[in-house]
Amino acid sequence: RRFLPGMGTLMTGRSPRELDVERHRPLPPGAPTLAQVAWSHGWNTAAFATNPYLTSAYGFDRGFAEFEHALVLEPLQPAARSVLARELTHWVDRFVELDAGEFVVAKAVRWLPARPAGRPFLLWLHLLDPHLPYTARRLPGDGPTAALPQHALLDGHGLPAENLSAVRADPGGIPPEVRDAIAGLYAGEVRYADHHLGRLFAALRAEGLWDETLIVVTADHGEELFDHGGFEHGHSLLPEVSAVPLVVKLPAGGIAGRRVAGDRASADLLPTLCATLGWTAPDSLGGRTDLWPVGPGAAPPVWTGPASPAVLENLLYGPAQTAVRAWPHFAILPPDAAAQWYDLAADPAAMLPLTAAPPTAPFALAVAESIRAAADRSARRLSGPQPLHVEPDRALQRQLRSLGY
Repeated sequence: RRFLPGMGTLMTGRSPRELDVERHRPLPPGAPTLAQVAWSHGWNTAAFATNPYLTSAYGFDRGFAEFEHALVLEPLQPAARSVLARELTHWVDRFVELDAGEFVVAKAVRWLPARPAGRPFLLWLHLLDPHLPYTARRLPGDGPTAALPQHALLDGHGLPAENLSAVRADPGGIPPEVRDAIAGLYAGEVRYADHHLGRLFAALRAEGLWDETLIVVTADHGEELFDHGGFEHGHSLLPEVSAVPLVVKLPAGGIAGRRVAGDRASADLLPTLCATLGWTAPDSLGGRTDLWPVGPGAAPPVWTGPASPAVLENLLYGPAQTAVRAWPHFAILPPDAAAQWYDLAADPAAMLPLTAAPPTAPFALAVAESIRAAADRSARRLSGPQPLHVEPDRALQRQLRSLGY
């Protein structure tokens, strides 16, 4: 999936098709964001973001009283058009890793004790680890680590983003030990992000906020590490890319340790938050409200049986395709070939295609088509007569290239 539409769904509760978000098209003005909803209910709001798409130009600052971006040097904003500001920003962007998790978490840790008192708060932290470039990470207490294999794709520090096209061109030609090393670099970045999130959680405890705070950890996409013969994201809708984690800490440790199998969508996050916190949901917002128990004494969710079909689309590159997921069945729909169905309950990684479509396939496909049509109608209403378009400047183009876009 594409980054911009995926993050738009998390922040608005609306599907990428409904948002009509393209590569350089911002969030439509008619779609309130999570921060705008929180602010309208009297909450303080702050965000510390990283990805170049998560800037004010694309609408992701809407509703945040405080919004800081790792790739924007806030002290230079008053002089942003000056030659000195541009050159200094370019130098810092090249040689200082300001979008690394340790720096982003540090901003949030500093913000917590300085936040306005007496108001509940929404804090959004966007970490770019793990993401290309894959960098070898060391944490306190780590012992000696094995050297990376000698290979043209690796530079001694990891897998640089400028080598992404070479990996995409021939993933099958990469030696197994280099594939393993790349997967290990990715796992190391997951561990790195986990470590620094621990610093944020420690800060919440130090402020006496841990027990009363609702915490949600999720992602906008996964990463293929040669699972189906490909690499990275943006080219596939298979589970390694389209299935993301959802980790929730409820206040007072409600249903701690419970793991629930099943199927839900990123668009359900905002509706569930509104139901949990007593917020009025934006007009015409759909989605389910049962990602976790809502209300006193509510039972934990049991995600069994068929859910409403979900439509997956919006690829960044590669062959055009759509997917339909009606738990436990999942189908890839190429434009000029028959649908390929999987049973995700029996085969979570979608490695074993079914020999025949499930009996529910015609119903799932018909509902999916109606969902697409309804999203198109909503997109026209949310975007207005002429969708906006952001023309990226040279700095933004450079930052996007550095991440493999």
